[in-house]
Amino acid sequence: MPLADWPSRDPDCAVCRALVGPAPKRIPYIPPRRVGDVRRADRIRGVLLGALLGDAIGQLHERGLRADWNQIRPGTLRAGGAGQLTVFTAEGLLRMAVRADIKGIGPAYGVMRHAYDGWMFTQGKVPDKVKQHWAAGSSSWPIGWLVRRHELHRVVDGFSGTIAALKTLDLDIALDGREFMH
Repeated sequence: MPLADWPSRDPDCAVCRALVGPAPKRIPYIPPRRVGDVRRADRIRGVLLGALLGDAIGQLHERGLRADWNQIRPGTLRAGGAGQLTVFTAEGLLRMAVRADIKGIGPAYGVMRHAYDGWMFTQGKVPDKVKQHWAAGSSSWPIGWLVRRHELHRVVDGFSGTIAALKTLDLDIALDGREFMH
C-alpha cells in the first residue's frame, strides 16, 4: 500500500481527535522538469527517508530489539523524536523557501517556529497561548499535511529540553507571523 494511502487518522489517538476541520486536499505531485531538479529532489527525498529509517531502526535498538528485515511491515518501524523533528524542520524550510521564492517575503523565524509548534502539537504539549497565537480567531490550526499524519503522533522521550525551550520562547519574536502561515 503506498504511503499516501495509509490511514492517517486513528479514533483512539488524542492528537487525531484534537485536529479540527477536514484534512487538506491532496495536491498532486508535479515532477521537476529539468534533470538537475530531478536529481536534487531525489537526493532530498533520500536524505529525509534515510533519517527517518535510521531513527526508526535506532529506536528498535534502544528497546533491545533487532531489526528482522523479513518481518518489517507498515507500522512496524516508528519515527522517533529525531526523525519527527527532521521532517518538521524540512516542512518549515520548504514553507520558508516557497514564501521567499513566490512572495519574496520572510521572516524565517516565524515559519520555523510554526513548524516546531506543529511538532509540539503532535506531542500533546502545546500551551493554549501557542494555539491562540497561530489560530488567530480561526479554528483551523494546526494547518498542513505533516501534522495530520497519525504516524507522527507518537510521543517521544528525551526531548523535554526542546519542548521546554519552545514553551518559554516569546511568541512575539515570531514577528506576528500568522498572516504568513495561511
